[in-house]
Amino acid sequence: MYELSYIIHYIPGTSILARLDPRSKLLMAVLFIASCLASSEPVSLSLCFLACCGALAASHIQITQVLRALCPLIGLIAGIWLMNLIFYPGSTQLAHWWIISLSREGLEQANLLAARLSLMSFATALVVMTSPAFDLAYGLEKLLSPLQRLRLPIHEISFMMGLAISFVPLFITEWQLLLRAQSSRGACFGRGRLIQRARALASCLTPLFASVLRRAETLGWALEARCYHGGTQRSRLYPIHMSRADYIGLALSLSLLCISILLT
Repeated sequence: MYELSYIIHYIPGTSILARLDPRSKLLMAVLFIASCLASSEPVSLSLCFLACCGALAASHIQITQVLRALCPLIGLIAGIWLMNLIFYPGSTQLAHWWIISLSREGLEQANLLAARLSLMSFATALVVMTSPAFDLAYGLEKLLSPLQRLRLPIHEISFMMGLAISFVPLFITEWQLLLRAQSSRGACFGRGRLIQRARALASCLTPLFASVLRRAETLGWALEARCYHGGTQRSRLYPIHMSRADYIGLALSLSLLCISILLT
């Protein structure tokens, strides 16, 4: 079972990173991801790593909390690393067995992609863990507001993103309650063969989907009772404003991107 500490979720705080404008955090995340993608040398990747360390220090979040939240991504990163190691073509062979050929170029490419994915995941986790879901959705709506002239449903897209982020912990909690309820009735999820475990877990899917649909219906009633209309201009209780710290962070992120491009 996943505990809430093993998923990326918002942690309330008053750190420097938490007080930044959500628009600047989204832009800094995009610039950092672009810097990681543009980095192909150890020096530029080291600068991205130092940027992650600085952001972690500014967030006042323990590194163990971030690493626990990134645990579900370890298998994905390891799989991408292994696939590149095996199938990336190269001239300098390190080992060969049957149809599998390991090369030095494949090892370097696998390490490069794994480092990029790890840094990008770490930075994205910091943004989510220091920002409420609907603040990020509001910031995304403000950034994409010029596209409303093309009649794109920007508000609806950002609203759905905020709901998706905020509902993940609720679904995990509901899944935990269902597993504990089934365990109290004698169900066993940790023993037996893989097929038996899958069948035992499948018994929880029906009540889980029923709970999800019930929550969605309740949310729809609540929005309708408050006369919610997504297409209209809506006010905000706490307006967001860019501060000096936001501009400094954007300047540093842009500088990192320029250095990564120059070092490539």
